[in-house]
Amino acid sequence: MPAFTRRQYNGAAASTTITAGINTTDTTCSLAATTGWPSTAGVPFYVVIDPGTSAEEKCSATISGSTLTLTRAQDDTSASSHSAGATIYPVFTANDADEANELVSKLTTKGDLLVTTGSVLNRLAVGTNDYSLLADSTATNGVAWKQVPAAGLASDSVTTAKILDANVTAAKLASNAVETAKIADANVTNAKLANLTASQKTSSYILAAADRNTRIEMNSSSATTITVNTSLFSVSDVVHIHNIGSGITTITAGTATVTSASSLALSQWQGGFLYFTAASSAVFFPYDKTVTSSSGLVYITGTSFSAASSVSLPNSTFTATYKNYLINYTVTAASTDSTVINARLRASGTDSSAASYSNAGVTYVIGGTTIGAANILGGTSWQFTQFNSLDRNKVQLQVLSPQLAVDTHFLWDTYGRVGGSQGGGHGNGEFRAATQFDSLTLYPAAGTITGSYEVYGYALS
Repeated sequence: MPAFTRRQYNGAAASTTITAGINTTDTTCSLAATTGWPSTAGVPFYVVIDPGTSAEEKCSATISGSTLTLTRAQDDTSASSHSAGATIYPVFTANDADEANELVSKLTTKGDLLVTTGSVLNRLAVGTNDYSLLADSTATNGVAWKQVPAAGLASDSVTTAKILDANVTAAKLASNAVETAKIADANVTNAKLANLTASQKTSSYILAAADRNTRIEMNSSSATTITVNTSLFSVSDVVHIHNIGSGITTITAGTATVTSASSLALSQWQGGFLYFTAASSAVFFPYDKTVTSSSGLVYITGTSFSAASSVSLPNSTFTATYKNYLINYTVTAASTDSTVINARLRASGTDSSAASYSNAGVTYVIGGTTIGAANILGGTSWQFTQFNSLDRNKVQLQVLSPQLAVDTHFLWDTYGRVGGSQGGGHGNGEFRAATQFDSLTLYPAAGTITGSYEVYGYALS
């Protein structure tokens, strides 16, 4: 049974009488009235019968309608016989007061807890420092101050599913890893904050979801690209990118959109971060300006190529940073002698073969003899010439306003040797449509070519 029984009290219970006499062993009686009396069935309270007389008796009672069920002779009184019409009313007893006194008198010392065996109230003194209050079915009171057993700290007791951030795993929650002293304001220093995880790449790389909030270091002597695709990152995700190699690294839009107020081509020691505005779009913020000189030509990108049937500049080579561009091609070998070389403008990785290319004043000269002069209107590419037999075959191409929504123009000059004879050519042309382009592809009409190229931007100021 419980240590104490909860009783009910009403402050406005009116005195009444019993309707029939009871002897010393009767356990029920009927009331003439119940005005203001406790009324919850089954919850006990005390009553007094024949108060102030020699037959005064206190009983514990429960009520059902106007009938009381009695536990006789309570609060140091004896069972007596009571006549019909005997006075009866609810009363506060010495038992009530004693139980309250016992409750408060149990707690004597700082940290005491009040516990019970189920029938007796006990005092449980505070435990040893750093001990926990644990359930203990063998203890008298069912609880005890103890050290948490090692089994209670098993790694699988804290699971990822129980932690809001899925990146915090049980393995990261060592028992002594987080302490008040370690998270106090003054104790949190830069030295204790983890650096960004860095991964180094030596060739072109396609970003993966695991690159979120990490640093990608590109380290290659050749030109490389970092490709950005959709559905890998969420709004506000960031990827840091640094180029520590001598080759140009170009951030390239794959299936995602990448925008920037600066060039997406990073020279050695340049870098920045991609900030994702959506799962399919990002903005590149450079740490340092790509344009480092106030005027003149600024190197953007370059690489070598071998036995190529086409050579494309990286996506976003042409940007709003520069209005006009100079491209130098050196061809050291070709599989087909004196083949025509074509060029097409590109946008977002796709060559334009629209019939909008025009050449004017195209002239090829070998050994002092003019071998070609043509005007082409509405072609599907620009045309140049190329010499095969010996080295020092050069093409210098100027592309004017490819990023503006106006016609794009070009100027070219070439030099080479065939069978000991010197040769060269020059020409100009345009793309007759208001299209913005970010790259260009060079390809021979037949066979393949081997060589290299460099791209420069004409600084705006």
